[in-house]
Amino acid sequence: MGGIWRIVSVSRAVRNMRAVRVNYEDFSSSYDEYLSLDSIRSADNDSNVSWDDLIPETTVKCFWGSNSDLYYAKVKEKTSSDFLRIRITEISSDFDRWVEPKELRMANT
Repeated sequence: MGGIWRIVSVSRAVRNMRAVRVNYEDFSSSYDEYLSLDSIRSADNDSNVSWDDLIPETTVKCFWGSNSDLYYAKVKEKTSSDFLRIRITEISSDFDRWVEPKELRMANT
């Protein structure tokens, strides 16, 4: 695995959570992330989106950051899996994110 490893804290664990991996419009895939359904709205009218309507390449609006700004994104995949809510300790809480446990490694102590 490439990239930079960061120390994180886990604030929440959810088993069998329905989540959607999105790619934000005008951002590279390095910003792709999993979002819970309550963070996603219809691109057309800001209404909630049903699980069945979330298919790959569907454009949605997503809440992001402490100000809950809305960004357009495309659905890349949807999954029902175990997820952890993490905070990268040296970065603002705006960058808290959902990850699957397999994405984490134990820090050397």
